[in-house]
Amino acid sequence: MLTPAEQTSRQLDWFTNLGVRQFDLAVQTQTGAWLAPHQGLERDALEKLLPWCRAENARGSNVYVRPHRRDAIPVVFLDDVAVAAAIELSVKHHALVVETSSDRCHVWLATDRLLDERGRYQVQSALARRDFDGSPLADPGSVSGDHYGRLAGFRNRKPTRDCWVNLRLATSNGAPLRTASLALPPVHPISTPRGHVEAATAGKRSASSASERDWAQVLCRLERGDDPSIVERDLTSSAAARRGPDAQRYAARTVSQALAYLRS
Repeated sequence: MLTPAEQTSRQLDWFTNLGVRQFDLAVQTQTGAWLAPHQGLERDALEKLLPWCRAENARGSNVYVRPHRRDAIPVVFLDDVAVAAAIELSVKHHALVVETSSDRCHVWLATDRLLDERGRYQVQSALARRDFDGSPLADPGSVSGDHYGRLAGFRNRKPTRDCWVNLRLATSNGAPLRTASLALPPVHPISTPRGHVEAATAGKRSASSASERDWAQVLCRLERGDDPSIVERDLTSSAAARRGPDAQRYAARTVSQALAYLRS
């Protein structure tokens, strides 16, 4: 049995063995607020932050990681995958399987070519909607191309659960995912040529209510290229006073719907 620190190291090993050189690290507190994200970190710089991450995790925060979103990498992410489906993927492909809660996993798959953020969105979208025992293989809403995954060796501190995030598999003997074999959806640019959305008319909505003002601001920020995770963090914080414990779910849903709107 690997220690938590060894699991963290193995997860980072899997990425670096595929040529990932920079990482983004994020910590989310119990209130839903995101502490200042650390982006574009070399591995040694990330590892220097791990003691701080463990202290925050002990206080109830969640710890997330991803390859740096601006880099082209041969890796894609799948969220909310059943253990049986994750194991099946790991048998066929070069895969990293991180169990985040009972019977649910994050899966990172090696691909046969480098993918930028929009390419990752295409591949994730195609994969997530594949059928597995009558259900989508993964969460179709978590296919933005820049999603964070949980870092193994830390605890999942969601309000409804408190469990270890465990490294289940880190394989290198399977074949990389052949992206040419997928029916990829079209890419719809997030930023328009104008680069912004007029706040008063975003999505043909008025800004007469707090939720409508939130919607307009989220659309505006996403169109100009802001990181969706940071937009979600800021909305969680600003909506906390009026929405209370529901602020995090509200922010996640608003950002997800705004991304879908912009892509459509």
